[in-house]
Amino acid sequence: MLQYETTKLYTVAGMKTLREHPKLKTGLLLVLVALAVSIPLFCDGLFIPNPGHDLEFHLQRIVGLASAIQAGEIPCQIQPWWVRGMGYAVSAFYPDLFLYPSALLYLAGMSLENAYKVLLLGINFASVFLCYWSFKKIFKKDSIAWVGTLVYIFFPYRLTDLYLRSALGENLSLVFLPLCAESIHSIYTSQGSDKGAWKRMALAYAGICASHPLSLFIIGLFTALYCILRIRQTVRKSILLSLLKGTGMAVLLSLWFLVPLLQFGSSNTLYMNQMYRDVYPESIYVWQLLVPFSPSYGGSIHLGYGTKGEMPFYLGWASLAGFAVLIYKKVKRTIEKNWEVTVLIIMTVAAMWMCTRLFPYNQLNDNKITAYLVNKVQYPWRFEMVLVLLLSLIAMIAASHISAARARKYTRCIMAAAVLQGAVYLGSFMYHAELKQINSGDDLWSGNYMGGEFLPAAHFDDSLQDKSLEPYAYDADIISCEKDGLSVTVTIENNTDTVQKLVLPLTYYSEYQSYDADTGESFEFYNSGDGRLTVIVPAGYQGTIITKYTVKPLYQYLAVFSACMLVLLIIMMKRDQKKSITE
Repeated sequence: MLQYETTKLYTVAGMKTLREHPKLKTGLLLVLVALAVSIPLFCDGLFIPNPGHDLEFHLQRIVGLASAIQAGEIPCQIQPWWVRGMGYAVSAFYPDLFLYPSALLYLAGMSLENAYKVLLLGINFASVFLCYWSFKKIFKKDSIAWVGTLVYIFFPYRLTDLYLRSALGENLSLVFLPLCAESIHSIYTSQGSDKGAWKRMALAYAGICASHPLSLFIIGLFTALYCILRIRQTVRKSILLSLLKGTGMAVLLSLWFLVPLLQFGSSNTLYMNQMYRDVYPESIYVWQLLVPFSPSYGGSIHLGYGTKGEMPFYLGWASLAGFAVLIYKKVKRTIEKNWEVTVLIIMTVAAMWMCTRLFPYNQLNDNKITAYLVNKVQYPWRFEMVLVLLLSLIAMIAASHISAARARKYTRCIMAAAVLQGAVYLGSFMYHAELKQINSGDDLWSGNYMGGEFLPAAHFDDSLQDKSLEPYAYDADIISCEKDGLSVTVTIENNTDTVQKLVLPLTYYSEYQSYDADTGESFEFYNSGDGRLTVIVPAGYQGTIITKYTVKPLYQYLAVFSACMLVLLIIMMKRDQKKSITE
């Protein structure tokens, strides 16, 4: 009896504390939402769907980044662990800033699967809190912000990215997408007078750039569409200046990645430059967006093979209900004229259209420029990531235009539908996926480089995956060889009167250096034709050749510069916050 009374007393006291501190209550509820959407992470092992999509690729990125840190290659461009230790320039083209905590945890002794789970848990917590903060700032009401947060967090496509596809880059980008919407909205509604808006815009777009360049392209495309549709406001000096300042600061914050990306891309002939993907067969049917549910498994299937076993693309009950309510109110003209709302509806319909086979992808392929841009997207249904944001905003707009008597019922129904569809999705995913433990890089094969987009254009898979890792020379004698990460030291004697070729166990990139260990004399090198680096050994040469990759000082300076710009931006935002409080 005493224990019961004590428990009751603590419960009453706790409820009273939550009533007296609404921010604490909100924070605890947000934590519960983040934990609820993270349920698949609280298992002994990783849920691996069939097919596995990108999961192994991102696990390999963590292992590869850890190997680069051990080698002192910071910031990293070529990860030593990949391609059986020959190296892969995945970091030069796919930013890994947000993978560093997981790589460090892995180096500290944490299992690989748990290091990856920490990353996903961080994504969920960051998404929940940033989502709520952004939506609260736009709509000024707790209940409406909760509608948007739950629709966004439990949106089926976001869950597909997070668990089924393991599309880490897209999901990291989705963390910053609500902040993009808030900052752009604040710039337009304040007519540029909100001095912090362009700074938040810079943080949001720099965060997306540091997550996934392809997502930046897609989000940038729709940002440009928004600015064009609101061109009358966009060209106003105060708004245009804020947009330009936000864009400029985002570029400065991203120089650490953009400069190596451009240099590696321009100085190497890569396989991705020769890849061609006809995106039309990868598009989906309209009904796949509108169905109430489909099982959480499968991959992307070409249109010619039907849709049996294809992964889910449905938009979800909650988001479609909000869209239907807003369209109904627009048709009935119960919403006052608001061009911004119309713009969001136009963008939503456009994004849906671009996901489907109704979009003229075949016609766009007839032009070299549009074909290049379209083929970079790879899968038209990637535009659904924009719908995650747009339909969440529309659900909140609908809530803000419902009469007070019905608003409470609407918000409760939408929130319940969002949570329920999320629970159904996660249940289906865990039911169909295989639970497997992956403790270290030993459980992976470094020869698996997915599509090999960042390999030299001239390469043979069997040469990189199966052949001996020992160096060899045609008519020269190799006395000794030592390999340490991305450095190979070979003592060689060329007793002929012609130059000889020394093929090394390194994936060819032009950023390597090859020189004599004693004199520092540089040697020419090139791609052997199968993807490996080949050094030209002069006639009569006897000595030791060192071939290695070292991080350019420029890249290190740029990393420090971008970090300093981030610190400066945060200081400026803190000052703006203090000024707003005092005023």
